[in-house]
Amino acid sequence: LQFEEFLKWTGLHLEGIDFKWHPDDVKVAAIRVDGLKMSLLIDTNRQPNLLAILPPATNAALAQATGAGPAKPATEAVTTPAAQMPVSVCLLTLSNVAFRFGDASIQPNCRFEIQQLNGTVKGLSSDSAATANVDITGRVDDQAPFALFGRVNPLAQQITLDLTFSNANMQLPSFTPYLEKYAGHPLNKGR
Repeated sequence: LQFEEFLKWTGLHLEGIDFKWHPDDVKVAAIRVDGLKMSLLIDTNRQPNLLAILPPATNAALAQATGAGPAKPATEAVTTPAAQMPVSVCLLTLSNVAFRFGDASIQPNCRFEIQQLNGTVKGLSSDSAATANVDITGRVDDQAPFALFGRVNPLAQQITLDLTFSNANMQLPSFTPYLEKYAGHPLNKGR
């Protein structure tokens, strides 16, 4: 997995950064990400490719959290959300984003891609009273269009999630490895 492409992008544009120290505060007017391509690949030993680029301490914690490694005693202090710096991003724009997923820890291997992901997230904030509007479209494996819209607050202490996912024409055999392993029955065809 170390030789597979992990992350690249064509363009990253930040606008209107307002940073304050004492009291701490970060506001960003707009972030635009163009041509972002990411891969999450799981090796035969159940370790994700993310572990190859993280420092050993983070590696151990992530491996423990994903069940891919032995439990390690926690040695780092946990930061409480109240101690974190307030952050807000007025507009996040995604253009031509792609995400590749592969899992070699099961047989047959599972692979699928999310492509042509475009859209916006408006009003991201660590303020627990705020929610961001999500409006994203894309394709799964080149032929199945999908849309994701609603409200979310992933930066706050209490995460808010009210999203609707719709899709059409998604081929179910792509998910056969997981269905065969966990449900005991393969899907040879279907949408």
